[in-house]
Amino acid sequence: MTAVVLENRELVHGPSTRSKRHLEVRLPGGIPYRTGDYLSVLPENDPALVDRMIARLGTRKDRVCTIESEAPHGMVPLGRALRVEDLLTRFVDLAAPATPGVVARLAHATACPPERAELERLAEVDRTERGQDRGATLLDLLERFASCEVDLALVLELLPAPRSRQYSISSAAEVDSDVALTVSVLEAPEHSGGGVFRGTASGYLQRVRAGDRIVASVTSPPETFRPPLDTSVPIVMIAAGSGIAPFRGFIRARTAAAAAGGEVGPTVLFFGCQHPEWDDLYAEEFAEHEKSGRLEVHRAYSQSPDGEIRYVQHKLAAEHERVRGLLSHGAHVYVCGDAAGMGRSVEGALQDIGTTIASDHDGTAWLERMRQAGRYATDVY
Repeated sequence: MTAVVLENRELVHGPSTRSKRHLEVRLPGGIPYRTGDYLSVLPENDPALVDRMIARLGTRKDRVCTIESEAPHGMVPLGRALRVEDLLTRFVDLAAPATPGVVARLAHATACPPERAELERLAEVDRTERGQDRGATLLDLLERFASCEVDLALVLELLPAPRSRQYSISSAAEVDSDVALTVSVLEAPEHSGGGVFRGTASGYLQRVRAGDRIVASVTSPPETFRPPLDTSVPIVMIAAGSGIAPFRGFIRARTAAAAAGGEVGPTVLFFGCQHPEWDDLYAEEFAEHEKSGRLEVHRAYSQSPDGEIRYVQHKLAAEHERVRGLLSHGAHVYVCGDAAGMGRSVEGALQDIGTTIASDHDGTAWLERMRQAGRYATDVY
């Protein structure tokens, strides 16, 4: 389906914080979503990458081509006249790391013996063993190895199709007809050394403007990663950075239910970011709910610590008595964010709390029982 972007604004203002965008998107009429759903977005390539590839191929962006034979991934439309710029923008992924098979094809097309030998070497080693070349894309290699002779047809054959990326919807279906997204923009040094690399999907969502159309679809999370149907059940949400996205939806749904006179249990958020003045996402919005008593927020600031509390897992440990009390009343616990860092540390903090609850003092087994009972759910990446 095609959705319309209504709004795209920056959420952070820190000297070193990664860009985070708030988008409002209107789905076509009749397309429903549920609180906790994802929006899967099919991205387009960065125009700067498209221009670089066009320059390397020595062609023009307005040149019109008709593809007669199907590429391996079947994404490029057959028998349809398209501009080169459109082909390279919408139907291939220019930012994908080159596979060994792709590198081998480039070696075969390279005339200069030293360059061909280096490409053959890269093709024979696992991508993780390529050192500084492990993230090299087809475009990076074409720019590095000038004697490699390729044309548009071969490039379209070698490049993979673009992949949809899932983003947690940060609005609530109960109160918001339009879909909100909270997107952290992936940024890293460009492999070529000539600038900043931005993630294909997050960079695309950073660029789109109000009125633009995006290709998207609504997809579902595991049913355990939704707020309880019984709003009287307490919930504990734990997030860092853009991991706040699904929980903003949970909060909006539950505070709206409370405002309408419904019975709503404690709604508690543990949130980690860098600094209260930089990236405390949705702080003003949440403050209104805190004043009304409908939301309880515990924050941890890594660049403005409160004593020993720097990260969200530290805040969780400091508030272990509060968490224990909520768990004793049947609270559901949700975690969203980075798996390797925050996710693992938060799990450890919860297991520590579990040792004080479980009769056998086995926090690991206790947390697994919570998971199996549908009271502990994670969305980590």
